Amino acid sequence: MVEVIRVGLDTSKQSFQVYGVDRSERMTVCRQMGRGQVEKFFAALRPTWVPALRHFVAWPG
Repeated sequence: MVEVIRVGLDTSKQSFQVYGVDRSERMTVCRQMGRGQVEKFFAALRPTWVPALRHFVAWPG
């Protein structure tokens, strides 16, 4: 799995949109997942930063 240092998670009723960036601020993850896939994704990740924001914020990069 690629290195991810920060994850953005956009929730909806049926699916999750997951975004991740590496140390160079390059997007390394951008995909839609179901609940079971999200749980497996986070279980496989090394500890990382997941900000808790009301709205998705696009970071420069």
